[in-house]
Amino acid sequence: MKLRTRSLSLATALMLVLSMFAFLPRSALRTEALGTITNLYISDANQKIGWDAYPNAVRYRVGYYVDYKQKYETVTKNEFYYSSTLTQKGKVYRIHVDAWDSSDTKIAVSEYRYYAIPETISGVSITADHTVSWSAFSGDFDNYIITVASPDGAARNVIGTKGTSLNIKSAFWAMPSGKISYTVKAVKSAGDGEVVVARSATKTFNYTSTDVFISTTTATVTKPVAGQNPSSDSKISLNNGDVDWWDAVKSREMQWFDASGNQLSSTDKFVSGKTYKARLTLTLKEGCYLDYNVWQSTSNESFMNGTAVHMTGLGTITRFYLERTFTATDTVQPDTLSNLRIDYRYIPNMIYWDAYPGAHHYHVYYKTANAIKEFDTTETQLDCSKYFTSKAFVYPIQITARDGDDNSLTSNDPLYYCDEGTISDLSITLKDLYATWKAYKGDFSYYRISIISTKTNGPQAETTTTYNFCDLQKVFASLPTGEYTVRVLAVADTDNYRMSIAHSGTVTINYTSTSNFVTYTEAAIARPFAGTYASNSAGFVLNNGNLSSSCIKSYELKWYDVSTGKQMTSSDVFVSGKQYKAVLTVTLNDGTYLDYDTAKSSQSINNSTINNWGTHMNNVDGRRVYSMEKTFTSGPKGTLTGLAVDYGNKKLTWNAYNGASKYMVTYTVAGSTFSETVTGTSYSFGSVFTAKGRIYDITVTARDSAGYDLTAPAPCTYVCTGTIIGLNIDAGVNLRWEKLNGDVDRYHITVLYPDNSGGSPSDTTLNYTSLKNYFASLPSGVYKIRVIAKADRNGTELTTAVSEYYEYNYHSTADFVTSADVSVEAPVAGKRPGTEVWNILNKGGLDPASCVDSSEVTYYDAETGEKVTLSETFVKGKTYKVLVKVDLKNNTYLSRDAANNMDLKESTLNGVETHISNLNGYKSFRLEAELECLNSIDTLAVTVTEPKNGVKVTDTAAIVVPGIVSSGAKWYDGTGKLLTTSEKFADGNSYTVEVGLDYISAPYSGKDVTRYTEVTINGKKAVFKRQERKYTVFAVTFSLGGMKGDVDGSGVINMKDLATLQRYVNGWDVTINEANSDLDSSGSINMKDVAALQRLINTM
Repeated sequence: MKLRTRSLSLATALMLVLSMFAFLPRSALRTEALGTITNLYISDANQKIGWDAYPNAVRYRVGYYVDYKQKYETVTKNEFYYSSTLTQKGKVYRIHVDAWDSSDTKIAVSEYRYYAIPETISGVSITADHTVSWSAFSGDFDNYIITVASPDGAARNVIGTKGTSLNIKSAFWAMPSGKISYTVKAVKSAGDGEVVVARSATKTFNYTSTDVFISTTTATVTKPVAGQNPSSDSKISLNNGDVDWWDAVKSREMQWFDASGNQLSSTDKFVSGKTYKARLTLTLKEGCYLDYNVWQSTSNESFMNGTAVHMTGLGTITRFYLERTFTATDTVQPDTLSNLRIDYRYIPNMIYWDAYPGAHHYHVYYKTANAIKEFDTTETQLDCSKYFTSKAFVYPIQITARDGDDNSLTSNDPLYYCDEGTISDLSITLKDLYATWKAYKGDFSYYRISIISTKTNGPQAETTTTYNFCDLQKVFASLPTGEYTVRVLAVADTDNYRMSIAHSGTVTINYTSTSNFVTYTEAAIARPFAGTYASNSAGFVLNNGNLSSSCIKSYELKWYDVSTGKQMTSSDVFVSGKQYKAVLTVTLNDGTYLDYDTAKSSQSINNSTINNWGTHMNNVDGRRVYSMEKTFTSGPKGTLTGLAVDYGNKKLTWNAYNGASKYMVTYTVAGSTFSETVTGTSYSFGSVFTAKGRIYDITVTARDSAGYDLTAPAPCTYVCTGTIIGLNIDAGVNLRWEKLNGDVDRYHITVLYPDNSGGSPSDTTLNYTSLKNYFASLPSGVYKIRVIAKADRNGTELTTAVSEYYEYNYHSTADFVTSADVSVEAPVAGKRPGTEVWNILNKGGLDPASCVDSSEVTYYDAETGEKVTLSETFVKGKTYKVLVKVDLKNNTYLSRDAANNMDLKESTLNGVETHISNLNGYKSFRLEAELECLNSIDTLAVTVTEPKNGVKVTDTAAIVVPGIVSSGAKWYDGTGKLLTTSEKFADGNSYTVEVGLDYISAPYSGKDVTRYTEVTINGKKAVFKRQERKYTVFAVTFSLGGMKGDVDGSGVINMKDLATLQRYVNGWDVTINEANSDLDSSGSINMKDVAALQRLINTM
């Protein structure tokens, strides 16, 4: 049903829209957006609200909202004085402004501003632990805030709750000493921010900071020289030396940039004449900060290589940088005096230095006990006896090169010089090596006792004390037997220098040692094989086995990636092809020391080994700790070859691996792992691999003498095969067996057929399965059944247990198709494919009606393989491949013998012998053959002996046309029963004769009998019935004396007779020929006669 719609005219629609707007206020009819009034502000000083004037505005309306009330004031200028209007203290006002034009239309609005006249918070005080308290504010607010301002002007807020006390110590972070102010405020959230609704007067107190503040930095970097790489070296001094940089600086980074701002890498080279910027970035430690005033300033307060620069903060006061520009030169221009030194070898002692290029003179600066002295000289040496005359006094001396204008050209660290005094009365008792001497009265830090071998380049040791006596037994313990001299020195040790200010004479001692000394270490570590993790274990042999490894107290093994320098962790994996450095640090027990000569030997001398590769023992700490290192290239582990299971001799065998001293055999069974070490290249099972039904996962690894792996574990598998017992099949064809106590992922069942062929049902994970469906397609006979336990290992299927064969005598109730003679409509030129299929099973031994579920025929062009559709027609001269698929009903199966014997061709398709093929587990079969397409013979006449009362049935059929053969005549009575030649025809019955025709020779060359041939039998037109092998079958019906089935007496038997007879039996008032209607000659007319007539018509 169509829906009809009415359309409004444009004029009508417009009137409706306008009428809708007629009731809206005038301001609501504006179509353009309102403008924005900008820069709305509130001035406490002038008690004024102001804003930017808006074009075309003739008046402004100032709105303010407080206590849930909205009020307005109108002004003509862009300002409003609120002293008499906004009078409520501690309240938040919401303020906005509208602009109106001359037509009294609002044309612009401002954003909201929030404002409050603060109440006063009283009773403010602070305690020694910096807790501030105050009297509570009674108004409406969200929380308190305390604003803390430092002496340098930096302000911070400490957020509180509604409580009336708060500790503000957290605000003192990085604040310098001085007067700190603080103010208590009560705030209320408004809009996107907060408004102060009450505040206290500002209070102050004196604060003493423990933090360090950096106000100046002096830095020296390596100048750029043409052809050289950028250097990362730098020297720094903080606050003119008053702050030790190592206590203040967490890290520093040196960067170089070209004139375009591109950062140089460590492999770039400087180019002569080009300018480069050096940037030194310092990150400070906790408690150290960049001075706030410096951070805020842009002035130069620091120096880099003598040039004033600024410490620029990097977003925080804990990180800053200095930078300046250099021009690369062809040679190094030193910034310090070269070779500045003190020579104590001769009297008087002398100070020397190398001449500085371009120097006019040298300025000498030094301090005495009471004064600072300085002078100039043009020499490059000083006689210490002329200037530094106080005994045992340490003189700080600074020498700089200067130009003619007395500008410094160099900057050197101070030298320290002392004319040493004398320590007297040194004596040592040989029995207990106890030393004493007369106390020295000078200004020094401690005594240093120096022990030196009289042997050239021999061992030496030292210790310190603050007393004028010392037990030297522990010091001598680290020294081998020999002659030694002992001297005592008084040492002044300050932040700037450490030097002797007095010394004693020497005492000679002949010492006999009882300590152990390590001269040679053989270390074994796990090699960095690719894919393995960094190991921290090691083994040791000391002094070729002459010294017990128990002399080692502890050791530490670290691995480093050579390319990055990064230390490997225990979770890092070695990568093939990369180099890794192993660093092994050994700590010795008391009484054991690294040999002195060994410790002092050249790094190039290999005095030890790691994994048999030469290396050097490096003294780390007092010869009680030493280190060894070796670089390895990671690669895959070696491969152990030839690993196999010798089942006959019950042992494992493998090929020997070069360098291996033993082999680790590891096996896992039933979730447990066991290991055993052997020295040969075989391993006998003995009583080990005996668990029936179990899989043994085995690996063999070659190892060196230290027990470290040389190869990756070589895997193999051994199965101790078990036996499955308890097989039984019940009446329902269910197979059961005892569950295997072993390794099994599934059970595999095999069935051996009576002809010694076999098959397998589906596998199962249970110890039972139903074989009913499997045996359903098998014929009767004695079958042998075996159960096999299977388990998977790394993609390989292993058999872990096997049962004995179980014999099962099977009795089948199914029908089996051994052959099929199938007929289809032959391809006829110009005709479409037919769909009917006629089956004869087992040469007629099986009824197709009870055995066949469905049949399907398909035609293909034999040359192209293309399917011929039902709408296409066959072409004369072509050959067609015909495929027939037949689905069988339940309890009917294709014979396995017939299907599996490919040479057996006992079946036919339209008379062509062919093989019957299995489909769908013997529930279907397929036939195929190639048939030629011929033209149909137009007409044929057939003569049979017509039925007469009392005459016997004859099966002959005569054909008057040569070249055509007949299958003979088959006669059927009205019930569809096939008559034999011993039976006679009788009056009152109808008989149907079927004749099969086939072309064999001329004169019909190129033609054939088809369903389209017009056939007459005894002059009566025959109807096509079916294809039967090579024959095309036609039929015609004869009636004798009364023609059984001619119910209405019309002389013709057709569907009208069937309808009339059905009505009569159902009680309708119809007229019938009772003799012709009693088809079964029973003397009565009933449904049996209706069924007989139906069958008769179906055969016609």
